[in-house]
Amino acid sequence: MSQHMDRFLSFNDLQMAHEQLLDQRAQLGDAGDRTPEFWQTVFDFARCAQATGALLDFSRDRRAAQNILDYWANTLYRAQGQA
Repeated sequence: MSQHMDRFLSFNDLQMAHEQLLDQRAQLGDAGDRTPEFWQTVFDFARCAQATGALLDFSRDRRAAQNILDYWANTLYRAQGQA
């Protein structure tokens, strides 16, 4: 995950990290939904992704980044309800 301080360096970096999280969740399967370390990684990703929004020049990148954030925010919300 290519980051500078608390944000990604580009939308491409954000998207790659998103895809890595999706892969990690798939590998963990149902056990991943009960893994606090995974959810902490998701939370950290979301914070960095949110801060990256200030760097995005193109509206399509901002919209795509917001869709990614919405996905993980919804996933985190549902996971908290299952805890």
